[in-house]
Amino acid sequence: MQRTIQTFEQLYAYARAFADGKLNLLVVVGEPGLSKSQTVWRALEDANATYRKFVGSVSAYMLYRELYWHRGELIVIDDVDDIWRERESRRILKALCQTDAIKEMEWSKANTVGIAKRKKVKASDDEDYEDEDDGLEDDEHADDTVPNRYTTTSRTCIIANDLGSFDANMRAIIDRGTLIRFKPTAAYIHAKAKEFFKDQEILDYVEQWLPMVKSPSLRQYVTALELKTAGLPWKEALQETWDIPDEILAVHRLVHDKTLTDRERVQRYTAETGRSRADYFRQLQRVRSL
Repeated sequence: MQRTIQTFEQLYAYARAFADGKLNLLVVVGEPGLSKSQTVWRALEDANATYRKFVGSVSAYMLYRELYWHRGELIVIDDVDDIWRERESRRILKALCQTDAIKEMEWSKANTVGIAKRKKVKASDDEDYEDEDDGLEDDEHADDTVPNRYTTTSRTCIIANDLGSFDANMRAIIDRGTLIRFKPTAAYIHAKAKEFFKDQEILDYVEQWLPMVKSPSLRQYVTALELKTAGLPWKEALQETWDIPDEILAVHRLVHDKTLTDRERVQRYTAETGRSRADYFRQLQRVRSL
């Protein structure tokens, strides 16, 4: 099941349904910088939900043991690209995302009986015991033993920027749940930015180019302000980020140069871009629509 949505209110509604335990598997996909994760976290906090989140990187070994220690809790996997590349991780996720209420988990790698037993080694008779480097983090579960098989009732939310890194097996897993494609318009993101962003010059500049912005992002406002504060060319950075065609930028610059006549603008455009006079007027119509 899948649906494309465009507002934070819609996204929050799905996130809250997950936080309330009503969705077994929720997959949220959208461009970077759209506050997908923050919206999910807010829903979880508002619901006072107990959850374990994985962000950035996690090995299959870590995933398996953490799922055991957090059995029955909500699981959120946020932008963890390497989890899709490791075969054992994919196998664990297949089991975790089953539609059954009770999911049967199993660690299949050889020679891993009592896989998470914390080991102690003694460096010498004169030294204290220290932890053997087994890749485990120091936490409250460090001395626990994780069985090779266990069951869990955890429900799962996966947050990703795109589905390009998912292979056919992972797409089959996603098909077991609800896939939300978050695609807000540039105008909607700009309206939300106005609620918190205070630099009017940047707001006005972005608004001027909104029809040309294909991938809106709240982060772009913040980054533009950083560049502006540092005295760096923030307008050019935004233009390149938005991938605005050079011919549009050329016409836009020439039109706003009040020292030029219309004829001189055409002449400069053809000289700078190597394009025709007719192309100048085609691009001029696009610029005037901004």
